Amino acid sequence: MTTPTYKFGIIGGDMRQRFLAEGLHADGHRVSVCGLENSPSGAQFGAPVQTVCAESDILILPLPALTAEGCVAAPLSNRIIYIADVFEHARRGGLILAGRVDRETRETAKQHGLTLIDYFDREEMTVRNALATAEGAVQILMEETSSCLAGAKILVLGYGRIGKLLARSLDALNARVTVSARKEADRAWAECFGYAAVSSEEVASRLAEFDIIVNTVPSKVMTDERLQRVRPDALILDLASKPGGIDFQAAQELNLRIIWALSLPGRVAPKTSGDIIRKTVYCILKEQMA
Repeated sequence: MTTPTYKFGIIGGDMRQRFLAEGLHADGHRVSVCGLENSPSGAQFGAPVQTVCAESDILILPLPALTAEGCVAAPLSNRIIYIADVFEHARRGGLILAGRVDRETRETAKQHGLTLIDYFDREEMTVRNALATAEGAVQILMEETSSCLAGAKILVLGYGRIGKLLARSLDALNARVTVSARKEADRAWAECFGYAAVSSEEVASRLAEFDIIVNTVPSKVMTDERLQRVRPDALILDLASKPGGIDFQAAQELNLRIIWALSLPGRVAPKTSGDIIRKTVYCILKEQMA
């Protein structure tokens, strides 16, 4: 059976989208790109958004798709790319794939006769992305600490996808891992893998024990009251997406060392991250054709 070829349009993004474009092209697809002209040797990646939309059956927006101002996230471009322009010039009945899209944007796409699918909602995407995040977190901890991770007392807040993979990686480096989880079942799993486990309530009284605290919970779990119990020499790494899991103002007032690692896969492993998006795109298209 012949594998179908597609006309892809990639709009905005960072080096993940650059590698995504190269991967799709290598697979034999036609690819037009807008908003990556400031990437290395990226002169050909700055086509007008109208041209990219007109040439493409499938448009791929970045992760996250939009900035806080509602424009397409395009840190490697000198121009502002308005999502309204994408919707206006996209082919009616066309497909748009984007990451972390709010409900209002989905509804607007629908009003323009477009199908918008959030690829970050896909389990295969989030699991693979979690692995890249966990590896990136370990890299940061190695770079930002003056001692080996072996023997370090490390607290992982949350035991979801990222928490599970991160705890495993830290344990492999002989760190002394403690997992804080809300659910009893998650704590039981953590204990089965050899980690210490505490409840979300109990952990507050034990924060002073840890050399490193890594948060994976996408809600404010490290409040002012809890931060006051953290050792002054401890390192806190927040892996949660905006608005983060730490009271950053309180942490600053307490002179605590905080690193907020947003979009970590794109920063530490953009090629792998672009490949993850490519594989997810193919999974979506296979389902759309079924």
